[in-house]
Amino acid sequence: MSNVKYTHMTTSLERKCRSAGGILVTDAVSRANVNVGALSESSLALIKTGIDEILQIIGDGSVRPDDAQMEVIMRRSNQMLGYCVPLKSRVLLEGLHAVCNLAEAVRNSDLWLPGTFHPLMATLRVTAVGGLSDAQGKALLGEIWRCVDKYKAAPATPSGV
Repeated sequence: MSNVKYTHMTTSLERKCRSAGGILVTDAVSRANVNVGALSESSLALIKTGIDEILQIIGDGSVRPDDAQMEVIMRRSNQMLGYCVPLKSRVLLEGLHAVCNLAEAVRNSDLWLPGTFHPLMATLRVTAVGGLSDAQGKALLGEIWRCVDKYKAAPATPSGV
């Protein structure tokens, strides 16, 4: 058996953290993780509010939202993506990404299928309250991505019209 020599080297960051009034890096990281965990409730509330705002824009789904409303939907979904960090939910993250893609695809297409956004928004709402497992959410999102692909394949609206 060979002898192993172990030497602990202190980094300059550790020295600064350990100086008077400083903290250990590991303590700082664990405190940051606790803070992120504490943000999960407020993040979830912000996501639920954002979902409700988008649902108000799309209404009953019988009428296609105009381009300005699509911009609002994309902007709001993009904001909500930032709220997903403390939640660690892949389904919410992918679902909000799908909202952005669907809004862009609808905006660039002549196609409108009544109720286009409702399955996606219902999936997000149920996921936000913890009613779907990751496997169920991913299965539903797979079908929603098919809808996004259908819109992307539809004839595009000529720009400037």
